[in-house]
Amino acid sequence: MIARKGLNKFFDISYDFISRETRYLDDILNTYKGLVKNMIFAPVKKAMLEGHKVEAVRMLKANGENT
Repeated sequence: MIARKGLNKFFDISYDFISRETRYLDDILNTYKGLVKNMIFAPVKKAMLEGHKVEAVRMLKANGENT
Protein backbone atom coordinates (compact mmCIF):
# COMPACT_ATOMS: atom_id res chain seq x y z
CA MET A 1 0.00 0.00 0.00
CA ILE A 2 1.30 3.46 -0.87
CA ALA A 3 -0.02 6.54 0.87
CA ARG A 4 0.74 10.21 0.58
CA LYS A 5 0.32 12.66 3.41
CA GLY A 6 1.36 16.23 2.81
CA LEU A 7 2.12 19.06 5.16
CA ASN A 8 -0.33 21.85 5.75
CA LYS A 9 -0.14 24.22 2.82
CA PHE A 10 1.66 27.56 3.15
CA PHE A 11 3.53 26.81 6.39
CA ASP A 12 7.30 27.01 6.06
CA ILE A 13 9.47 24.84 8.27
CA SER A 14 11.83 27.21 10.05
CA TYR A 15 15.43 26.08 10.51
CA ASP A 16 14.90 26.56 14.27
CA PHE A 17 12.33 23.72 14.18
CA ILE A 18 14.86 21.13 12.99
CA SER A 19 18.30 22.43 13.98
CA ARG A 20 20.15 20.15 16.41
CA GLU A 21 20.85 23.13 18.65
CA THR A 22 17.32 24.57 18.83
CA ARG A 23 14.77 21.85 17.97
CA TYR A 24 13.83 21.33 21.64
CA LEU A 25 13.98 24.99 22.68
CA ASP A 26 10.37 26.04 22.11
CA ASP A 27 10.78 29.02 24.45
CA ILE A 28 12.95 30.82 21.84
CA LEU A 29 10.08 30.81 19.32
CA ASN A 30 7.61 33.65 19.09
CA THR A 31 3.91 32.81 19.42
CA TYR A 32 3.33 32.50 15.66
CA LYS A 33 6.32 30.21 15.10
CA GLY A 34 5.31 28.10 18.09
CA LEU A 35 1.83 27.59 16.64
CA VAL A 36 3.21 26.77 13.18
CA LYS A 37 5.68 24.26 14.64
CA ASN A 38 2.86 22.59 16.54
CA MET A 39 0.61 22.46 13.45
CA ILE A 40 3.35 20.79 11.41
CA PHE A 41 4.86 18.39 13.93
CA ALA A 42 2.07 17.55 16.43
CA PRO A 43 0.51 14.83 14.21
CA VAL A 44 3.95 13.31 13.63
CA LYS A 45 4.80 13.33 17.34
CA LYS A 46 1.41 11.81 18.20
CA ALA A 47 1.87 9.00 15.68
CA MET A 48 5.35 8.22 17.00
CA LEU A 49 4.14 8.18 20.63
CA GLU A 50 1.38 5.74 19.59
CA GLY A 51 4.03 3.41 18.17
CA HIS A 52 3.46 4.06 14.46
CA LYS A 53 6.35 4.20 12.02
CA VAL A 54 6.93 7.61 10.49
CA GLU A 55 8.84 8.05 7.25
CA ALA A 56 10.32 11.40 6.30
CA VAL A 57 10.67 12.15 2.62
CA ARG A 58 12.47 15.14 1.19
CA MET A 59 11.35 16.55 -2.13
CA LEU A 60 11.84 19.67 -4.15
CA LYS A 61 8.78 21.35 -5.55
CA ALA A 62 8.64 24.57 -7.48
CA ASN A 63 6.01 27.06 -6.41
CA GLY A 64 2.68 26.14 -8.04
CA GLU A 65 3.90 22.82 -9.38
CA ASN A 66 1.35 19.98 -9.14
CA THR A 67 3.53 16.95 -9.84
